[in-house]
Amino acid sequence: MIQRDGKIVVSGTAYDQNEAVSIGFVARFHAAGIQDDSFATDGVYFGMRSEENIWSRRIFQQTDGKFVVIGDVSMSSDNDGFTYLERLSADGQTDLSYGFEGLAMFAKLMPSGYLR
Repeated sequence: MIQRDGKIVVSGTAYDQNEAVSIGFVARFHAAGIQDDSFATDGVYFGMRSEENIWSRRIFQQTDGKFVVIGDVSMSSDNDGFTYLERLSADGQTDLSYGFEGLAMFAKLMPSGYLR
């Protein structure tokens, strides 16, 4: 997504080789493509940590400048899991006032419209 000031914010998934799991991230770049070191830690926020695989799917910016990340957590044991929302401040820090320590989690919504 592109912010009003021209900065580019992306969310995605990285693989942590030490933990052997996927983890979601959010990164911000200046309009010229240079990493914005004023965002999170050196321009990149790594999301919640778990022993399970975590994928960051979408990111939105609220009118107050805060970011909401939507993602999935896959429980490797039975391919089950849940969807999460994570909110960050405008400068890429976890918003502890949201949900439980910045997170809200709920069961996955299946294509059929039923919750898993």
